[in-house]
Amino acid sequence: MNNAMWKRRGIVDNKIVEVYKEDNEFFYTDKWVPRRENILVQTLCYNEERLLPFFLDYYSDFSNIITIIDTGSTDSSIDIIQSFDKCEIDLIQLDFPEHREDLLMLFRNHYWKRVQKKYDWVFIVDIDEYIYTPRGLSDVLHEAKTINSTIFPVKGYDMVADGLPEPATNIIDHTRRGFPVSNLDKLAVFNPNAVDIRYNDGCHSAEPYGAIKYHTSPLFLLQYRFMGHDYFIDITTDKAKRNKEHSKDNSLGFHYNYQQDYDLAQYNEQIASVRDLDEVFARSESSIYSRVV
Repeated sequence: MNNAMWKRRGIVDNKIVEVYKEDNEFFYTDKWVPRRENILVQTLCYNEERLLPFFLDYYSDFSNIITIIDTGSTDSSIDIIQSFDKCEIDLIQLDFPEHREDLLMLFRNHYWKRVQKKYDWVFIVDIDEYIYTPRGLSDVLHEAKTINSTIFPVKGYDMVADGLPEPATNIIDHTRRGFPVSNLDKLAVFNPNAVDIRYNDGCHSAEPYGAIKYHTSPLFLLQYRFMGHDYFIDITTDKAKRNKEHSKDNSLGFHYNYQQDYDLAQYNEQIASVRDLDEVFARSESSIYSRVV
């Protein structure tokens, strides 16, 4: 291949390859093995003992460090975090008597900047949010980096099940049914050395600044809150209790105040459009990745 007219890296048949062209013929090799990216996951926590084990197990599979800002949990969340040993954990413990979106936005928008040069990608997610792609995040992130993409569009889905899975279960494998929610779309994954993300309240809108290049393939944000009526009411009531003066004065989190009173019929109405998402995942894989980048 020394006389190749050109050579580039790309994707063929869902494999990362080097592509050569010589004498108007194409040659492929899959000897290029992607390395693991350096990834920082940052999240907020308040009384998340039920979802935390699934969150930590999932994100520790591909991240270097998980930063958790706890705002005063009174359940076993801190014990779960401190006993987790599958990856490095950076735990910051605060004591907020109420939900203060203004203060939390400072952490979401700035805390990761202390160590940004160490990481290729930052994930800003909540405990109930799982960033997913059927091809595997490590490979897709490396593909994005090779073509200088700096930020991902992330499409939001509410996931639905009759209850939480058994411990040590991959929650995505357990729950494959859901429905799209545009309000859950989020610029949750970005290159911290190229992008200043500048989230607005709630993080589902942003005004990113810097070397912005959106990757051509969206990721999925799977949110796990409709995990049975009882679970939904429990977590919503807990969040509504934290909505005090600041939230009310700034019209933040108001939906928790009425969702905590949903009866079973109202709950079922919310999830009426649920469907199996395996076809959605498969379609995204075949339509986006079966080409040379």
